Amino acid sequence: MLKLLVKKKQPPRPVSLKEHYERRHRILIKRGCGGFGDTLIARMMFEGFSNAFPGAEVTFSCPNHFILMAENHPFAKTAPLGAIDENYYGVVYDVSTACRVHESRHGPKNTSNRSDIWAAHCGVKLTTHEMYLKPLPEMLANSEGVLKYHNKENKPTVLLVMTSQHPQLPVGGDNFGMGKSINLDQLPDIVEGLRNRGYFVFTIHSERQAEFDRLGVEQFTSIHPQAWISLVSLADYVITIDTATLHIAGGLKKPTVAVFAFTPSLPYIKYYTNIEPIQGPCPWGYQGCFTTYIHCKKKDAEPFPCQAGLVSSDILASFDRLVRKFPLGKSPTSESVQKSRQIDLLAHTA
Repeated sequence: MLKLLVKKKQPPRPVSLKEHYERRHRILIKRGCGGFGDTLIARMMFEGFSNAFPGAEVTFSCPNHFILMAENHPFAKTAPLGAIDENYYGVVYDVSTACRVHESRHGPKNTSNRSDIWAAHCGVKLTTHEMYLKPLPEMLANSEGVLKYHNKENKPTVLLVMTSQHPQLPVGGDNFGMGKSINLDQLPDIVEGLRNRGYFVFTIHSERQAEFDRLGVEQFTSIHPQAWISLVSLADYVITIDTATLHIAGGLKKPTVAVFAFTPSLPYIKYYTNIEPIQGPCPWGYQGCFTTYIHCKKKDAEPFPCQAGLVSSDILASFDRLVRKFPLGKSPTSESVQKSRQIDLLAHTA
């Protein structure tokens, strides 16, 4: 008779005093799920953790595909999941499900930004929400050359992002990404309106989109995250739905029209300056309900009421208000503001 041998799980080895001493100031914040936008939002936590634990070495970890959006931050290192040894750290915070639990519990009443939710989950209260996001100089120079090549008349530029970067990403069996996108029937009027105002229009996406091809809009697709950041920084204005481009623009303090359908604008943009938000209307009075593809009473409608209500005339009117607030040549991301931020950072790290 064969005896099945089951290897017993060994208890963790006790930590020696020497090991404890070596790793006591190493902090790991890990997030098991991805998302370019969420990774950018996470950048707003790192300075707070550095302030809460003076002298600590803070490391942020998430899936490899998204980790590039967290790099080049003065207050944290990065390491992709699968390449970390948690035994190296004295404290490990797992924030993977913190937002899902909080937002499910509070629903449309949630007013907390995800950076605050994650930090509170770890017992940290944030007093600053700076991303410290800036393009790499070599990537910026290359992107500037490419954009100038396409914008031959040297017109002021508008980056227009109207569909999710990952529109086919299923969540709960539903097409979550497309729920953030506007009804593309509105796209021709938006592009024409911007061109009539004298702007060069371009877009960024994970893949080419037939709607933009038909309109002759220049598309930058499947680009490196640093090129993405660089192109956003080079745009004079941004019009974007709730996707990673919004958070790049927010981190760069770029004048932006932020277009929201079922996701609520308040929690997402509360720490971004220079934003002109527009929220799709809801028959039941929600300012973003979090539940479009799960509990919406119009689940079989296409597009949903909040998407159908995002019309070109309202988006262009929001853009006109944005331009009046931030005329060309008076961008808050000017060289003087960048130098001021660098001086503040040097003072902090001295």
